[in-house]
Amino acid sequence: MPRMRERLISRVATGTLAAMLLSMSPGLPGAKPQKGGEQVTEAEALNLQTQVFNALSNSDAAAFQRLLADDLVFIHLNGHSQTKADLLSQAASNRRPGKVTFKPLDTQVHLYKGLAVLSGQVDVTETGTASDRTPESQLMHVRFSDVWAFRPEGWQAVLMQGTNEPEPMK
Repeated sequence: MPRMRERLISRVATGTLAAMLLSMSPGLPGAKPQKGGEQVTEAEALNLQTQVFNALSNSDAAAFQRLLADDLVFIHLNGHSQTKADLLSQAASNRRPGKVTFKPLDTQVHLYKGLAVLSGQVDVTETGTASDRTPESQLMHVRFSDVWAFRPEGWQAVLMQGTNEPEPMK
């Protein structure tokens, strides 16, 4: 029952966020009036997700510049948040030890005029070297929500959030 409640709360929160963003989108700084061609397909939205996962894996500053909105909020599993500027700085300094890979498992795509909301599950694997120089790997099961908005620069992520997947109820 608590797990079902968590899923319901997650879906309600995602829908509420999407509705809020939709109601605000015409007033966003620098936003263009919406035209019929500014709609993304489900396949295109999934491709954007793949591109951002690849950029995160590779600390790809050029991809961050293109894919992430200047006002992006990226909320990590630990609750810390980063901005686009933070991610660009991290990519430039290459501060990430090891490698991170993403394997989406169950992505739902909700499309709106000028907005796409993606949510689902992704396995995140971090590999690196332990202090004794032995290889180590950590697998995390993550639930995520990403909000993409059509901006003058094209489709960009405005919100990305990850939450640890809870252990199954016993």
